Amino acid sequence: MRGALSILFALTFMLLCMESFESDYSYSLTEGSCHGSKLVQEDIVLPAQHYTVRRKNYSWDSRGIYRISCFRVTNNMPYNSDAAQVRLTGGGLGYDYLRLELISRNSRSMDYTLEIWGEEASRGSYKTYSEIYVSGERYCRC
Repeated sequence: MRGALSILFALTFMLLCMESFESDYSYSLTEGSCHGSKLVQEDIVLPAQHYTVRRKNYSWDSRGIYRISCFRVTNNMPYNSDAAQVRLTGGGLGYDYLRLELISRNSRSMDYTLEIWGEEASRGSYKTYSEIYVSGERYCRC
C-alpha cells in the first residue's frame, strides 16, 4: 500500500511539473483588437514524422512600416492532448515584428493559420504606451 501511494505521489508531482513547464505554450493564441489592415494571412503546416517533435520558429517584420494591432494564431487540429502548441517569443502587440515558436507533440503534425493586423506607424504619432487586450477587450493602457 505504501509503495502504491509513493508511486501515485510521484506521478502527481511529475504531472504538475510538466504542466508548469509548458505554461508558456497555448493551443491557439490571440492578442489585440483586430482592426486596421490585415497584413498577413498564412498557413503554417508541418507533416508528422515518426518519433520526432517538430519545431517551427516563425518570424515576421514590417521594418518599422506597421505596428501590430492584433495577431491570431489558430490551431486547425482537433483540440486534444496530441495537438501542437504555440508561444510568443518576441514582439507582438504594439511592435513592428512578431516571433513565434510552434511545437508539435511527438510523432504528430501541426496545422496553424496565422493572421496579423496592423496600422501604419507614422513617425510623428508614435505612442509611448501600449494597449493590452484580453479576449477582445482592453485590459490596460500602460
